[in-house]
Amino acid sequence: MKRKWTTRPRPLLERFEEKYIKSGPDDCWIWIANKDKKGYGQMGGAPIKTMMKAHRIAYELAYGAIPDGVLVCHRCDVPACVNPSHLFIGTHVENMSDCVAKGRTAKGEKHGLSKLTEKEVIEIRSCSGSQRMIAKQFGVSQTLVGYIRRREYWKHV
Repeated sequence: MKRKWTTRPRPLLERFEEKYIKSGPDDCWIWIANKDKKGYGQMGGAPIKTMMKAHRIAYELAYGAIPDGVLVCHRCDVPACVNPSHLFIGTHVENMSDCVAKGRTAKGEKHGLSKLTEKEVIEIRSCSGSQRMIAKQFGVSQTLVGYIRRREYWKHV
């Protein structure tokens, strides 16, 4: 009779701790295993039924279950960080507000769809003449010129 070997799955915490570099308590603990295209660590296998973000696992291991409808956000803004002291829960709106407050949003000419430079925006604001004429001169819509002149767009300039 052939003996059937069975192995017990290793505990999640044990498997998890092999997949990041732990440094000081205030430093980022960097995930070195599988990452998604945005740089967030991910892990699967028993007892996790599907792939799960590593920072979410870190949060749950440290603090318990994550309430429905909230995100696990990074104070450090390092996607690969799994240090629980760098993580907090928040809504999508709170996460986006944190992103804006830290200056991580693309705005102005850094935005991939921007047709204007800051210099051109300043010029539009100082131009005299109709919005239609200015729009034609800069290759943008008349509506955009109005938004810029009223400082509804490009507020930071």
